[in-house]
Amino acid sequence: MIDLNRLLSPAMAFLAVVVLAPLSAAPANGGFYSATQVFVPRDGNGEGTVSAYGGTSPTFEKNAQGTEFVQLPATGKNEANFVWTFWGHRRPAADQWPAGPKHLANVTVTSATDVTLRSQLFVRSSDWSAPVSGPSVKLVANQPGSIEFPLPASLPTGPIEAVRVVFSAAPRVPALTINEFSVGEKVAVAVYPSQHDAYNPAAPLTINGRSAPGASVIVQARAADGRVLKDWRITAGADGRFSFQADPTALPAGPLVLRAATRPASGGDTAWSADASVYLYPVLQHNVRLPSVSRDGRNLIVDGKPWAFLGLNYTRFLLEFSLPGRANHQTVAEDLRRYGSWGITALRVPLHLGMFQPRPGVFPDSPDYDGIIKGHKLDADFFKLFNYFVAVAGHHGIRVIIDWHEVPTDPYRYFVGGNLNEQKEGKPGSGIAWLY
Repeated sequence: MIDLNRLLSPAMAFLAVVVLAPLSAAPANGGFYSATQVFVPRDGNGEGTVSAYGGTSPTFEKNAQGTEFVQLPATGKNEANFVWTFWGHRRPAADQWPAGPKHLANVTVTSATDVTLRSQLFVRSSDWSAPVSGPSVKLVANQPGSIEFPLPASLPTGPIEAVRVVFSAAPRVPALTINEFSVGEKVAVAVYPSQHDAYNPAAPLTINGRSAPGASVIVQARAADGRVLKDWRITAGADGRFSFQADPTALPAGPLVLRAATRPASGGDTAWSADASVYLYPVLQHNVRLPSVSRDGRNLIVDGKPWAFLGLNYTRFLLEFSLPGRANHQTVAEDLRRYGSWGITALRVPLHLGMFQPRPGVFPDSPDYDGIIKGHKLDADFFKLFNYFVAVAGHHGIRVIIDWHEVPTDPYRYFVGGNLNEQKEGKPGSGIAWLY
């Protein structure tokens, strides 16, 4: 059943983390890594995707919380390639891409078995850059480890097209999981938020950080207009690490920016870290329903009064969310938060019946559903995300108008697993089309 009873409270805030410690206490190695742009996991469709290269065919997968990661299958060789390719319209200009020893790329990787990995990084514009070697890393099976690479100081001309990391090991590279891929820089203080769970949004949010040993830390939650919503005071440990748990129910849902800073003991300007983004999902309540809509002649009635709606078309579930890696809870939550702030009260949602009934008699609660959907190279989380969408829409006072826009009659429709090239080549279509 689709649960219409979930609610959220919309808002946007910025979380600033201020560490009061002498600048001279910054670590001797030049600081801590702080991401300025995260590519994996992606936010929505992100800045690009992964590409096959040199016999390695990576795929996007999701964990139980819906967070993306990249799977690099074992190839039986002593080398595996992780290639990140920017969408054509999102390629950074060369002068907008970080370069030089202060700027780094970071890959967090998990191995299926114990292994010692060596690695090199290349950046491609009009051609591949010279390689930059990363440190040799000993990984314990199923335990993540991070590899930092200095970004190339100079690049061939042209916009940035791709980044490639080559992993090597003897006698062969095992299956690898890329949990995070980002670029950033060394800072005197850094903050690392955990990812918020859309399905357990009331659980405490863990915020970790690094600073000078013993530094006093002030953490402030700020609204978009600069108002301080909440603050905490903690002290970094002897190793410079600090960690605390924030109550997400005390903060408004939406995008947050985590920022850390140090300030000289003698006064002067505060030195800020790079921003770290985190998205707080709404804390959904249960057993609350929108009032029913009835008809009286030509009028719609809600709570005994005439009712009219302001609406939009929402086409993501037809054109986008069925595709692998596209079903994104943050995109849904943020779309609905924004629509609620606009005063939208209804969304017409065109759907393909095949995503809800991929075979006659097979529905999302059927044991065969996931296998059939995956067999068509579609996202098995589609219906779970649709449930979440309807639930979040309900809180905003947004009613969902279901439009069964298409039925399974065309085996070449890309959003149900088809491909127009199959039609051009005279081949049977592979899409969901049991009414064809």
